[in-house]
Amino acid sequence: MIKFFRNIRQKMLIENKFSKYLIYAVGEIILVVIGILIALSINNMNSSQIEKSEITAYLKRLKTEYTTNATRANYLLDETENYPLYEQIEIIDSALNSFDNGIDSGNIETILRPHLFWYNQFRMTRDVQKEGMNTSILFKIKNKDLIAEIQKQQALMDGRQEWVDKENVDYRSVFNEAIKFRYMRPQNKYREVRFTNKDLANKLINNPWLLDEKSESYKLAYLSISTFRYVLNARVGYLESEIDGDIKLISLIDQELSK
Repeated sequence: MIKFFRNIRQKMLIENKFSKYLIYAVGEIILVVIGILIALSINNMNSSQIEKSEITAYLKRLKTEYTTNATRANYLLDETENYPLYEQIEIIDSALNSFDNGIDSGNIETILRPHLFWYNQFRMTRDVQKEGMNTSILFKIKNKDLIAEIQKQQALMDGRQEWVDKENVDYRSVFNEAIKFRYMRPQNKYREVRFTNKDLANKLINNPWLLDEKSESYKLAYLSISTFRYVLNARVGYLESEIDGDIKLISLIDQELSK
C-alpha cells in the first residue's frame, strides 16, 4: 500500500502536475490523521473496557467486605454463643440493679457472672475500602453518589470507633475494681459456674465491703460496672451503625453492578 502511494507521488512530480500533487498530499495527510484517530479511538475503547472491568471487580470485592462486616456485626450483637452484646447489657443491668438494692446472699451471684466484664472485641475489616482510596480506583466509579456514601460511612465509623476507644479509656481508669470481681468468681471463661449457698455466704464474709453501701470499695465497684456499661453501649452503637451502613452500601453496589 505504501509503495502504491509512493508511485503515484513520483508520477505526479515527473509529469509536473504540482496542483494535483498538492491535492493528493493533503488527501494523504487526511487519511493518515483519520487512521490515527481510529487507532486512538480503538485504544480508548480498550482502555475504557479494561477500567470498567477493574471497577466491576473492585465493587464485587467491596460488596463482599461489607457483607462480611454486616454478618459479623449481627453475630456479635445477637448470635455469638459466648454472650452476645445485647445479652451482656442485660447482665450488666442486673448487676447494677443488685447494687442499687443492696448486696445480699440472694443477689450476689448476679455480680459474679463469669462474663460480667467480657465482650468480643472483633473489629470490622476495611482492607478493600482502604485499597480503593489508596489506589484511586474508588474515585473512578462513575456513580458519584455511591462514592459519597462510601466516604460518609467511613467518616461515621471512624467517629464511632473514637467513641468506643474513649469509653474504653474511661473504663480503664476504674478497671482495678472490675478485676476484684474476676478474682471473686471461678476462673472459667467459657461456661457458667453455679455457686452453692455456702460459696455465696463465704464471698460476703470475705468481702465485707459488699455489704457496706457507703464504703469506697462499694462505690468504686458500682462505678466500674456502670462505666463498663458505657463501653458496651458504645460498642453496640458502633455495630448497629456498621450494619445499617453496610446494608445501604450493598444495595447501592448492586444497583451499580446491574447497569
